Amino acid sequence: MQKEYSENDFPQSLRWQNIDKFLKKFLHRLVNETTPCETIIDENGHEIKKVFRRKRFICWYSRVFEINEFYHTYGTPGICFHGYLPQNDFGEPEFDSVEPGYGYYDFRIKSLEHFKQILEAVIKADEYFATVE
Repeated sequence: MQKEYSENDFPQSLRWQNIDKFLKKFLHRLVNETTPCETIIDENGHEIKKVFRRKRFICWYSRVFEINEFYHTYGTPGICFHGYLPQNDFGEPEFDSVEPGYGYYDFRIKSLEHFKQILEAVIKADEYFATVE
C-alpha cells in the first residue's frame, strides 16, 4: 500500500538537516565514512605517495526494498539520489534496468517539488521491485 504524503509532511527547505529529520521517519538511516586512496604520480610517472581522505555521509534507504537511496555528503551542499525510477517520469536514465520502463539515475535534488516527485516514485519503484521475482 502506497503511503500518501500531505504538504505538512515535507520539510520547508532542502537543507540536509531538515531532510534528515523527515526521511528518518520513513526510511532507514545510515551514517558512514569512506576512505578512498589517492595515488599521486610525479611528472615521470612514478608513484610518490598515497593520500587517505575521509568522507562522511548520510544515506537513507527504503524499508521495503533497498534499491533506492537518498544521500548527503558532509562538506558538499545538497541532497542527492541514486537508484531505479520509472523512465516515463524521469526521462533518459544513465543505465537501463532489466525491468522494462525503469532505469538507473544519479542526480542532485533541485527543489522541494522535485524531492516530492522522487519520493513518490521511489515508493512505487520499491513496491514494484519487491514483488518482482
